[in-house]
Amino acid sequence: MRDGQEPKRPMVPWGFVFGPTLSFGTMFLVVVLLQRWSPVAVVVVYMFLFLIIWAPMVFVGSARARKLPFFALGLLNTLASFAGIIAGLVAYHRYVLPYASFEDHRMYSNVLTSEPPRSHADAGVLEFAKSCHVDGSKGVGMLREAGTFCAAPIVDDAAPGRVEYWAVGLDCCSPRGDFTCGDVEDKDARQ
Repeated sequence: MRDGQEPKRPMVPWGFVFGPTLSFGTMFLVVVLLQRWSPVAVVVVYMFLFLIIWAPMVFVGSARARKLPFFALGLLNTLASFAGIIAGLVAYHRYVLPYASFEDHRMYSNVLTSEPPRSHADAGVLEFAKSCHVDGSKGVGMLREAGTFCAAPIVDDAAPGRVEYWAVGLDCCSPRGDFTCGDVEDKDARQ
């Protein structure tokens, strides 16, 4: 060190901090957001990132011992993106798919309780006729470790008979009667 000069500070390897994080986040979001509409797009994005960005880092770093940081960074980015794909698939199947599947099913309106349920087997949403309502006084609850599972019949006063449709909920009823799940108190609720 010469007189009057400050010592050199070591460079912070920001690529090692932000590169894998960005790779993980990118692949996670790509899987969660695009998996439903185009699984091929997920593969295309991964291959683009691997072939254009990460693979050159790995090969340049392995070709020359001096470029070892490139090899490590390329390997870290590849592993982080693969972990992002796995985490994205788990999140997609656990959180997105159950809600998104309603879009794939039909909606039936003006359903009567006298109609056979198998005629609506492909339903995502049933909207009942105005003469139908949930009979909360006949609700039942079953206590389990996860909570109280509740069910009450959906009935039609104009056509009494066998109960084929049920309203269900979690932790919103007593063991017998008193079913208060969702909008059961709202007389205009039909779904």
